[in-house]
Amino acid sequence: MRHQQLCSLLLTIFIIISNAERRKVRKRLRTHNDMPMDEQVDNKIEGTNKGLEVPRQASSEDSSYRFLNPFSLFSLVQFPNSECTSASTTQGTCYTGSQCTQRGGTADGSCASGFGVCCTFANDCNTETSQNGTYFNSPTTISSVCSLMINPMNDNICQVRLNFEKLQLRDPDETGACKSDYLQVTGGVSGSNIPTLCGNLAGQHVIYSAIPNFPARLSVVVDTQMAGVNREWQIKILQYECNSPALAPEGCLQYFTGISGNVSSFNWNTVDNVNLATASNHLANLDYSICLRRESGYCAVEWGVTPPADTQLGYFSLTGT
Repeated sequence: MRHQQLCSLLLTIFIIISNAERRKVRKRLRTHNDMPMDEQVDNKIEGTNKGLEVPRQASSEDSSYRFLNPFSLFSLVQFPNSECTSASTTQGTCYTGSQCTQRGGTADGSCASGFGVCCTFANDCNTETSQNGTYFNSPTTISSVCSLMINPMNDNICQVRLNFEKLQLRDPDETGACKSDYLQVTGGVSGSNIPTLCGNLAGQHVIYSAIPNFPARLSVVVDTQMAGVNREWQIKILQYECNSPALAPEGCLQYFTGISGNVSSFNWNTVDNVNLATASNHLANLDYSICLRRESGYCAVEWGVTPPADTQLGYFSLTGT
């Protein structure tokens, strides 16, 4: 409705301007033609001698200036392809409706004051994506292997961040190894590899360095014969260009920003291991870097444990040597 009203208004303005300009042109021609021939000649001569404006035929440039094309005004409605919140509360990218369709997304709500749509991208098993902000969702029926190929959206992509908004797999075994269920990233990953992960990873994230024109494979492997856990995942894929201020320092598996937050080991929780009550939830063979960004105006970092974790046994512990 808003677009129809805008088109109607623009058409009305165009008609008014066009009619007004036509009346001016007709009035000029009438005035000039009604003058006696000798007076017209005198005026032309006087205009030449005195530097006055000499009547001339309107050029194409004048015509383009006088008669405004109303449809060219639509080019003035521009908006950035920034992040937006969709009608279903997930994060998307603000595009025009045609741009969203061309990229294979779904319009889920509006943005940019109604001129754009909040375009979301969702993929399930055995698909691929090159869109920033794609969600990799678990299917209704989970198969033994579910993969997503992640292609860098352009040659200037340096890092990819995987946000585990939801990720619940089976816990590690009594040795801390992820054997029955696990998540892994292989292929187009530069530098340090992402460790094999399992258990409850909701709220965690990992970062890897991308290789241009070389996709990475994000895989979730599940032993469907083993029950006892409600497996699900919703993983958001974010791609960062090499000049992005959100880029993590090289070698960081995790990168935290802001003046406060929570840092925990993978699969940290306060419930027993589903495989064996006496087994640890701590994953084995982890060696990685967690990085913090020092915010403007701050010079130090204070670490602490907040309730209820501070009263629970094992809220901070190390296993192995």
